[in-house]
Amino acid sequence: MNRKTMQCALSARTTIALFGLTSIFACSGITPAKGRPTEFRSDTAPRVNYKTIVVIAADDNKNALKMSSVVRTQLNKDGFNAIRRSGRWTSEDDAMNDVCRAGQPEKIDGMLVVSFEMLLLRECSSKLTAYKVNGGGRLGVPEMTLKLENYLRSVATAPAQ
Repeated sequence: MNRKTMQCALSARTTIALFGLTSIFACSGITPAKGRPTEFRSDTAPRVNYKTIVVIAADDNKNALKMSSVVRTQLNKDGFNAIRRSGRWTSEDDAMNDVCRAGQPEKIDGMLVVSFEMLLLRECSSKLTAYKVNGGGRLGVPEMTLKLENYLRSVATAPAQ
């Protein structure tokens, strides 16, 4: 083997090794998550004391339904009244209209939409988004639920608008 061929072979091995190490680090969680957790608190949605919240999944796949169940359970365990509502809706607005319609046995104050990366709370009387937390790849559903609970406590103690 001549010197040039040997250098090319070493270069190729080095490139493959570097690619392999980079792949391992990228898949291992050693590299930081790309997004940043964000919270949105509406200035326009009425500040209400959320006594009853309907918790629904963002879509109808098995994992989303399980996550909504986990959030509902955690909210109930921590003293909030989170209830289940079954149904299939074509859009979030359709779900909002169904969940928050008048004449139900229990007054619903808000609807919480749960997905793996976000919790979105909409207020029933105005149908506006009151609160939204996005985990940004760093917060899981339990941590986002704790942030939601902090928001719910803050609006419960705040003077009404």
